[in-house]
Amino acid sequence: MASTEKSKMENLYGTLLKWATDEMKFHASAQNTQSGFKLPSEEDFKFLCSGPLVDIWKYVTQHVKSVQNAKLIKGNVELKRGLQVAGPQSVTSEDERERRQLLNQQKSRILRELQQAKAEVVQLKRELGHASEELAGTELAYQSVSQRVRDLHHQASLLHVVQACAAETEARYEEYANRLDKCVEEMTNKKENSQENFVSGSLEEEDEELETESCHMVRQACENISNLINCTLDSDIDEAELESRKSDAIDRVERAAAINSTQSLLRALAVNADHGAKVLRQKTSSLDISKDAQEISFSYDPGEGLRDLSSPPSATDTVRKLLLTSSEQHVFRWFKEQEHKNEEWKLSSRQTETLEEINKLLNKVIGDHPSHLSAAKSYVTSRVQRAEERAVAPCLRKEAARLVERIAEAQEKREELLLKYSKIQDFQKLVGKKQASISQLAKLNAAAPERLKSRRQQVWDYLESRSLMTHLTEVQTLPTHLKGALISELDTFMGLLLPCFLTLPIDSHTRMCALDLSLSPTIYALAQEKIQTYSDICKALEFPAHKSAECLHLHVLSLHTSQRQLVAAQKQREYTATAALRAAGKMGDLNDYIGLRRIAEQHDEAQKAKLLPPLKEGMALVQKHASEVDLLRKTVTTWWDQPAQWTTPWVKNGDMTFDQWMQRWRMAMTQVHSKLMARKGGQQ
Repeated sequence: MASTEKSKMENLYGTLLKWATDEMKFHASAQNTQSGFKLPSEEDFKFLCSGPLVDIWKYVTQHVKSVQNAKLIKGNVELKRGLQVAGPQSVTSEDERERRQLLNQQKSRILRELQQAKAEVVQLKRELGHASEELAGTELAYQSVSQRVRDLHHQASLLHVVQACAAETEARYEEYANRLDKCVEEMTNKKENSQENFVSGSLEEEDEELETESCHMVRQACENISNLINCTLDSDIDEAELESRKSDAIDRVERAAAINSTQSLLRALAVNADHGAKVLRQKTSSLDISKDAQEISFSYDPGEGLRDLSSPPSATDTVRKLLLTSSEQHVFRWFKEQEHKNEEWKLSSRQTETLEEINKLLNKVIGDHPSHLSAAKSYVTSRVQRAEERAVAPCLRKEAARLVERIAEAQEKREELLLKYSKIQDFQKLVGKKQASISQLAKLNAAAPERLKSRRQQVWDYLESRSLMTHLTEVQTLPTHLKGALISELDTFMGLLLPCFLTLPIDSHTRMCALDLSLSPTIYALAQEKIQTYSDICKALEFPAHKSAECLHLHVLSLHTSQRQLVAAQKQREYTATAALRAAGKMGDLNDYIGLRRIAEQHDEAQKAKLLPPLKEGMALVQKHASEVDLLRKTVTTWWDQPAQWTTPWVKNGDMTFDQWMQRWRMAMTQVHSKLMARKGGQQ
């Protein structure tokens, strides 16, 4: 008898297991495990079939069907009922009956396959839904981890940048301090050893005067600055020469400022300004503005219109003037020639008379000696010829000098004309090059509209082929997030407390912030600012106050896991209740829900009347104890603020007490803040 019962129980256990897996489609998949459902083991099925629920499980395995099989059975029953109602309308032959029976069997088989396929499709959709949920959870976890990694990287980069900026600023200020020290030392030395040395003036001046060395250096610096300004206004000068003159001017100014004192520089500037004003007055004294204005004046004639009086005359007037000038010169030359001829005739006549008188005198004196007379005549003739030749030589020299001068003037004019001709040729070449460039640009711009149109069409095609909504969103949100990000980060960094940077070794591989430890309120007084937020978080998460803060992460993970399990169990219960109501055909009956709601309201009222008074008493007691704890906390905080906290020798980190770290932190923050304000002032 016992063996029979045992065999029946084993058969029932196998039937129930087969019903759960084959009929109800329960499988231990990853999605079901994640959602909170777990298929019972064989021992669990044996335990279920061994109790007083044997009859219930027999009824369940025999009568309870899945939704897909129930639909299939109902469809077969309706089909059979329809066939029975329709009935044979006419007597057919045996072959026709067999053919119809075969078709009905094929139809039933196809319908069963169709229902089975539908059930498999529903099962696949359910598994796909679970897979999508799992994928969404995994994606959310991945995004959270990647966001955290980005935040850590951003914080590390920001700290690195701030550190580098602080080091650079510190080095810059050290350099500025060294320069100031050098300047102060040089000014002190200049004031102690100030003496004026005199040097000669510029070589360009006609009268070289003595001037002080400071005036000489200031004048040279001013001349270099004027040359630099002229070079800047000149468009033909290259960049290298401009930089060289700029560096020369800066060197001159720095040398003058380094050697001379301030008073000597001011005196030198005053003397240089006075000297420049005097030179400018001398150069401008020869200018006649009224005369220049008359020369460049205009006249207005109603017939001819506006006419520039300073413009050159026409070619006809110029030729007429040249002809008149040449005629006048020719007349003057003819008059001079006639004067010279008259003077020559007069001199020739006087020479003839003088020679006759000399001959008469010789004849009278030595007429008796013919040889002596001829010799005396020849001597007189030679002396007269010699005198004539001597008189002609200076004239010839003067004429030769005048001709040489005219030749030199003509040579200078020829060279000037050649220079002008070369400039004209260069200008023509430049004009040709410019004209060629303009022609090339015109040819290039001729096809520019077509190229611009094609490029514009390519850009529009690219914009139409790609969606720019995400790019527009990123472009709009990125400046919003980056606006003032560095300043806010620096302000936040400056407002950090010193204990935020103090870390304590937990083990050989782990270091933790001092404020994250559960003992931080008893060690650091500044942790009281953080303890309020920490207490609120622990109260909201029901985290025990005696545990350390490093256990809070595990507690949050366990709460998250339990919450997901509760949500999965709730969904499973809702699904089971919905399936049971659908099988019982009571999905649309609202009276049951209304009755259940009334029963629940009555139960809630009874529980409220029973539990509300003790709860109020407990709340009053808790508020009383909370006020006492608050008073005790204030008393302890007041005691902690006393000087006794500084006498604890164990409160050290890096061989420094808390007070020493605080002083060092305040000094560092003050220096950083002052440097940032100085930089902002310099940028403004």
